[in-house]
Amino acid sequence: MTDTLKLVEETLGGGDLRKKPRAVLLLKLCQLSQVLLPELSWHYWERLQPIGKYLPAEYKEEYKELRAALDPDNYKNKGFVSNIIAEINTACEKAAASPKDAIELFQKCEQRLKKRWWSFGKSPAWIALIKAWGQVDRKAAIRLIGKMPKSARKNLLVQWNKNNPLSPEEWEMVCQHSGFFGDIESVVEEMLDQTDSKMCLPSKLAKKVANRLRNEITAVGEDITDSKRKKALEKYERLVEHIAQDESNLAKSLMRELFSTITKTGHLFGEEFPKGFSLLCRIVSGWVSLDKTNEAAVKFILEKTPKFLRDFALAQWYGMVPETMEEVEVVYKELLSKVSSTFNVEVWFLVTLVRRGMGIEAITVANSSENKKDLLPRLRRAWICEHPETARRILRAEDFQDDLIGQFLMMPSVEERFNFLRDRTQKGSISLPTELWTKPDVLSCKSLLVSIYWRNTKKEEQFDAYLRLHGYDYYGYEDVDPYLLTTLLYWDDKHPQEVASLLTHMWEVMKPSDFDLANDIVRNVIFERCRTLFAAHPRSLIDFIEWFKRKLVDQPLQYTTYNTA
Repeated sequence: MTDTLKLVEETLGGGDLRKKPRAVLLLKLCQLSQVLLPELSWHYWERLQPIGKYLPAEYKEEYKELRAALDPDNYKNKGFVSNIIAEINTACEKAAASPKDAIELFQKCEQRLKKRWWSFGKSPAWIALIKAWGQVDRKAAIRLIGKMPKSARKNLLVQWNKNNPLSPEEWEMVCQHSGFFGDIESVVEEMLDQTDSKMCLPSKLAKKVANRLRNEITAVGEDITDSKRKKALEKYERLVEHIAQDESNLAKSLMRELFSTITKTGHLFGEEFPKGFSLLCRIVSGWVSLDKTNEAAVKFILEKTPKFLRDFALAQWYGMVPETMEEVEVVYKELLSKVSSTFNVEVWFLVTLVRRGMGIEAITVANSSENKKDLLPRLRRAWICEHPETARRILRAEDFQDDLIGQFLMMPSVEERFNFLRDRTQKGSISLPTELWTKPDVLSCKSLLVSIYWRNTKKEEQFDAYLRLHGYDYYGYEDVDPYLLTTLLYWDDKHPQEVASLLTHMWEVMKPSDFDLANDIVRNVIFERCRTLFAAHPRSLIDFIEWFKRKLVDQPLQYTTYNTA
């Protein structure tokens, strides 16, 4: 702690910290010191007050709260509060040897604080007392928790729960004595940020937190980003995980409610429906993990899921269930008996098995299907991309006879991939094979990427479109480029001039026209691929970035709008 405080003082004492970040740092120090070192609260408050006006708007409420607790106009209380804190510290020192004496001292301090008619400026003493009570009797401390500022209350609850998780009874007391429920929901939500936390929540509080998180997951607005939605989902999953340890039925109920909420949220399956499908996929996987044999869940999906999502949800559910070949055969037959069309369901079910590491089982089932000819190439692509090590051990070279990318990915070492590319490019004198490196075509990009975001995509066609993107209908450059990069780096160490020549030819193939630059999809794919692979030879990367800078920054494109009416 001493070293940390020393570092903080050095940071505050330096001239590099501007007023706004300095104010935020001092605000946080005030809040933390209220719980950890109450005697330092005024020390930081005195330094914060002159620059408090520089705090960003989102911190103004916290600043007002601190002012109420630590207003320097109440210095006549400072001596009294300091004396109380000193007595509390003395009692804490006695607690280990004589808990009874310590408790008596705590009670006297509490009575003195309650009798003090001047209400302002006592927060540091209350915080010190509540923290001290928590060391000998946490329930006694909780009954006073409403006397703490919200920020200090949150910090103390986080600290208590980390040291020894609060019981459901203690959480109910916290809710009762905290003033209002929403504050505690936000505290629990913050605790869910910690992957190693453990919580034993009462059902009522768990349901309220879950409802709050569901609203965040399905929220819509300019400030709602994919990362915020993902973070809320991660918290929800951790909440369910905590609950499942003691109340499995409640955990299943929360996953069912989340599934139902998602399927009824129209904007998730509108213009950007692939995100909705991916979200649903993750939710179903988490739901299955709670009870793979839950017939009631399958019945719920059949009866309550919108028709355009039902087959997808069932395929994902059944794909997550089996652990053996025998179970695969059983659930496969059961799945096909419940769906309206089979091909898409077969693809997603089998690709899900491959993702789970059950490639042999998936290939075995595909070999007995009437759709074998279409299924097997997909599954091989999925296997070599998802689990390359096992795929290389089990699949055969002849399985990829007409698949050059598959042949490249099947090679077990960078040396073999290096020799393969060096031979195919005549030692870098021509570009990579077209299968590995070609300019994205506008029309193909539209058919594979852009069209699925069109507003007029019919709901009954969304599963088809999602399957093209995520069901290994083709290789994505994201699957190939990591292998290309490691191979080019290896090659550049041995023959840098050959790699420089190769990248020059690759740029000739990929170099975008003004029309390409005006198309977001094409431009972004070109930029991402070139930026990734040209890093193998720094001079080529610099030349590429300078070209893009000239085209898009120094001489920005001019667009002409025509009236086509």
